[in-house]
Amino acid sequence: MGVKGRYRLLQAFFWMSTVIIWGYGIAYLKEFGFSAGKLGILFAVASLLAAILQPAAGRLADRSRRFHWKLLFTGVIGILLVLLLSLLLVKNNIYIALVFGAYSMIMNIALGLMNVACFYYEHKGTKMNFGVARGIGSFAYACLSLLLGQLIAPLGMQIILYSGIAMTAVLFFLVLSLPYDGPLEQQEKKTASGGTKNILAFFKKYPAFILMVGACSLFLTFQIMTSCYMVMIVESVGGDSGSLGIVLFLAALLEIPVMFLTGRLVKRFRSYWLITLAGAVYALRGILYFFATNVTAVFLIQLLQPLSYALVVSVQVYFSDECMEVEDLATGQTFMGTSQAAGSMLGYFFGGLVIQNAGIKPMLLFTSVLAMAGTGLAVVSSLMRRAKEHRTPA
Repeated sequence: MGVKGRYRLLQAFFWMSTVIIWGYGIAYLKEFGFSAGKLGILFAVASLLAAILQPAAGRLADRSRRFHWKLLFTGVIGILLVLLLSLLLVKNNIYIALVFGAYSMIMNIALGLMNVACFYYEHKGTKMNFGVARGIGSFAYACLSLLLGQLIAPLGMQIILYSGIAMTAVLFFLVLSLPYDGPLEQQEKKTASGGTKNILAFFKKYPAFILMVGACSLFLTFQIMTSCYMVMIVESVGGDSGSLGIVLFLAALLEIPVMFLTGRLVKRFRSYWLITLAGAVYALRGILYFFATNVTAVFLIQLLQPLSYALVVSVQVYFSDECMEVEDLATGQTFMGTSQAAGSMLGYFFGGLVIQNAGIKPMLLFTSVLAMAGTGLAVVSSLMRRAKEHRTPA
């Protein structure tokens, strides 16, 4: 199988691995007696660590010949697999919660490295089509979400752990199978001459990009607050674990057409305006969730998933690639990946905090406010990027 096929399989098993933590993690850990507030703090700390470590991993991959993206990617997935296997032997509740926190942190770090891999092969001359690969990942996520939702009742919550071990084991061997042919030629030359020397210089060099990372962080805060606490949203309108599986399935399945068409969309429309559109749709989703009174309404709101989450996660990697000079390729993708980690940190913390102290409805209203703030940042970033394009000679 060629590198394109292996990368698409990689996306499939990566996102199936995330079902365990970002789809059913809260539901699983609730079985061990943890409250929403405590779980929110746990995953917020894990996401904060990921947000710190992700850019560091990107800088290391850009600057080091030895610690390239594939070595880092293989290492973090290998660590995750060992941690999951340890849960078969250790039954301590605190340890289980800490492993799930580490799970979330590692998958956030790995996400940036997986995006680096795609554009590494693009710059090496292979037409990867990130949108198609990401769409396959969403389809796999949808199928496993639906399957687990139906299996939990007859088999119990432990099926979540067993699924996580199986998916992560396959993911590990897929990462090992990816070829690495040395640094990009332009990257090697620029790194030797100095490149962007530190993070502060990186911020000054790409201000519009940094603002868009902030916007995407707020959009993904919305996503985490609604998806990871979806079990509570569904229960508040009379649903159960089967309903949760259907909600997750619909959301992931509906993303696929947009992701498959991302390559065409970014050729026809500016990537930054597409992300801004997604922010506006996120704000609308929050308001609709607030007024939902039954499970059917929650199902219908998932119809907006393609124009919100799907646009953000598929277009942001193209936006990053457009903004970055080649010596900052990995740093850019991992920095954009911090939007997932930052969104997770804010979403878990504020989601758990607001739910515990005020309930589901105020949390849903809060998500709309965050989406509006993110849209404002995206508009400013888009205008800055547009102004730069007009200043740059053709």
